[in-house]
Amino acid sequence: SGVRRGLTDEGVTVLDAGQIATEMSYFLVGSRELDGGAMVTASHNPKAYTGVKLLREGALALSGDAGIQDVRAEIEAGLPEPPGGGSAEEIDIWSDFREHIIAFVDTDTIGPLRVHADGSNGMAGPMVGPILEDLDLELTTTRWEPDGDFPDRGPNPLLEEDRRFLIDQVRERGVDLAIAWDGDADRCFFIDAEGSFCDGDFVCALLARAALVKEPGGTILYDPRSSRAVPDTVRASGGESDLSRVGHAFFKIRMRETGAIFGGDPSWGRIVAAVGTTDAAFDPATIDVAINGILVCRAGGVGDD
Repeated sequence: SGVRRGLTDEGVTVLDAGQIATEMSYFLVGSRELDGGAMVTASHNPKAYTGVKLLREGALALSGDAGIQDVRAEIEAGLPEPPGGGSAEEIDIWSDFREHIIAFVDTDTIGPLRVHADGSNGMAGPMVGPILEDLDLELTTTRWEPDGDFPDRGPNPLLEEDRRFLIDQVRERGVDLAIAWDGDADRCFFIDAEGSFCDGDFVCALLARAALVKEPGGTILYDPRSSRAVPDTVRASGGESDLSRVGHAFFKIRMRETGAIFGGDPSWGRIVAAVGTTDAAFDPATIDVAINGILVCRAGGVGDD
């Protein structure tokens, strides 16, 4: 409410979408051609933290080297008294968002598979849940309801206690694949049927291969921290690979510059992917990554390659 009040005090017309996931904020800004967006979130951090993710026009993220320092400089220089005159409207984008997702998912090619999904008590459950339930999956879930108190564990699947919990879930349930999201659902992690976390660059390579089946000869972006698995797989799949500066904000810009069909940033062993930004900066990347991960698993990729 504080961010909303501050924006309207500055004369901004605010569309308030309520409690949504990060990918939905990209969708909102991009699909409605807004001038920018602000999402209050602490990402994968514990309950005591908070923050704001900022987007500019075209649904491109601001970062430390791309816009955030300009904001800081203006604040430090001193802001004048706010002029007022803004307004706020509460909106619901859930149905539009899901319709957009289903439009680029070939549901007939998915399943049957046993999949476990963990939402970290964040926004993955409401965002991804209805979509996964419509697929040919035997789906089980944990921490699927949003709860900002995080009663079981924190919203970071990379912490050792979270990793152990997820590995135990895979082994106990006997699933083919598990997918875990962080608190605001802009990063997802894969655990194979043996209970092993899948390294980010290898998942990038497999997803790149899947993307090139859809768009042969396309360009795949990766960052300098990735192993040779990414460019070697891209070359073997008939695609072109190119480097991007580290960071999802730079990936999205670079994808527009190169016309790339997929970009994978495997930082911290996770996948932060930019998908489809050449045509629509608001394509929800982690859902596309998750669904393609399911397809790769069905084809025998995750855990086998």
